[in-house]
Amino acid sequence: ISIVADYVEWLTGEEALAAAREDGAIGQDEDLPGDFYIRNRNSELRTLDLSDDPVIVLQACYPDDGPCLVRQAVDTATFDGLFADPENGYELVGWWWYGTGHLPYWLTLDNGTVVQISEQYLP
Repeated sequence: ISIVADYVEWLTGEEALAAAREDGAIGQDEDLPGDFYIRNRNSELRTLDLSDDPVIVLQACYPDDGPCLVRQAVDTATFDGLFADPENGYELVGWWWYGTGHLPYWLTLDNGTVVQISEQYLP
């Protein structure tokens, strides 16, 4: 099994502000809406092997009686199912997938193989 990734830079603070202004994402007199900027200078897609049993953590929201925006571990089959039909995650897992595949992820690699996927919350 493999995944396709587009590497980006996650910048914060003054470095994020300077990069966003340099890239034209905001004007010279503007501030970032948050204290981060995601910079993508190279849109090359990379195909990476996924380990046999990776740790996968997503942002979940339990709408009825639980918290919203909690980290929820899932197995590979559930991750595949959520990506196949992200808007109907509740029917698959019993919670809403906050990111629905649109948030960035942190990938942990071991010798070029993805061993962990962790979804990044964005406000």
